[in-house]
Amino acid sequence: MRLMKAVKSQMSEQYIQSVADLMATKGRPMYTTAGNFMVSDTSRLGFDGLDFGWGKPEYGGPAASVGLICFYGRYKDGSGADGRVVTLHLPRPAIEKFKRELDEITME
Repeated sequence: MRLMKAVKSQMSEQYIQSVADLMATKGRPMYTTAGNFMVSDTSRLGFDGLDFGWGKPEYGGPAASVGLICFYGRYKDGSGADGRVVTLHLPRPAIEKFKRELDEITME
């Protein structure tokens, strides 16, 4: 996270405009998926405040995980306490290992 914040702080308005111009003239480059992992923060999109007539949701965000992308957002548990939820798309062996490691961390 620290690295992402550092890189983001170095992007000037001129740099962003230059990249946008380059992409407009040359087209958007394809990115390599090997070794990449994307994180998207949906917590400030306002999904948690939607009301379609039956009350505010406990969770509002992507319905399923997508390979290579991790979404995190807000939710409310049954008692109304705020929390965060993270969707992950991992192969089954990685899920089992992740669960064991998470159990170890949360049992401390």
